[in-house]
Amino acid sequence: MIPYIHPSSPDPSIKKFPKRDASVTRFAHLNDLIRQINSGVNAATGTDVFYVNGSVEVSGDGELFSPFKTPHEAVAAMVNDASKNYTVFVQPGQYLGPTLTLPSKANVNFIGFVANATAFIFDINYTPDPTANLNQYNEAIALVGNYNLDASLVGGGGMQFIQCAINMNRIDNNLNVVMYIVTSGVVGGTYGGRTVMNGGIAIGDIFVKPGSFLYMDNTLLVDPTKKIILTGNCTLKTLSTLDPEIDPLGYVNGIPDGSGTPAWFTDAPSDMPYLGTLVKTVY
Repeated sequence: MIPYIHPSSPDPSIKKFPKRDASVTRFAHLNDLIRQINSGVNAATGTDVFYVNGSVEVSGDGELFSPFKTPHEAVAAMVNDASKNYTVFVQPGQYLGPTLTLPSKANVNFIGFVANATAFIFDINYTPDPTANLNQYNEAIALVGNYNLDASLVGGGGMQFIQCAINMNRIDNNLNVVMYIVTSGVVGGTYGGRTVMNGGIAIGDIFVKPGSFLYMDNTLLVDPTKKIILTGNCTLKTLSTLDPEIDPLGYVNGIPDGSGTPAWFTDAPSDMPYLGTLVKTVY
């Protein structure tokens, strides 16, 4: 076999250049491809993509192969503009930290890579601006702290929590902002405006603010000592909502106030006795 000799090399003993590590080449090409894909997704959907991985030793710039170490760093890198929409993909892990304040104008979505494996162990504060395009989506994230939401200024919108755990503290009562909590664990909390719970479980006391609406469909109540506490002229609608460990006193407590008396509409399978005072209709 005739060895390759570089034409500019005066030394025939230099037969070839050192080989480049193929894995480095593939990594570089893949990283470039991911950047191109993300760039295409961003252009097509108006979404900027960040990645978070708490297991990395050094935080990066939010790219797939150079992720941020914390959700806080991802939020700090965002531009607070109503035209911006961000999606943050989070690797499994428990993320600690101070209270996280979300941008008031930009829309922020958090998505866990693996269900039941990612937890935010800190409070979240969110007060959307009147100019915000509120269309938030969260999936496969256990929000262990309080999610403090005040949507009183925004004209309308929606928030989705899919396969999450959540303890919502909703400060406002904006009926034009609808919260969808699907196949999730409701730890408890205070709910205003309009809330739809579907296909999940409730393990804590749920407080419903006066004038607001709570729709519960196919929801499992796993702790008979916890109640749905209705205050004032709010409305509860239940469909296939089950209390397997039946409390003879029921799972709903009505507390009238100056705004009026709570109303409870329920199908027969969800019908139970109740505490306090309310107007119940079985359909």
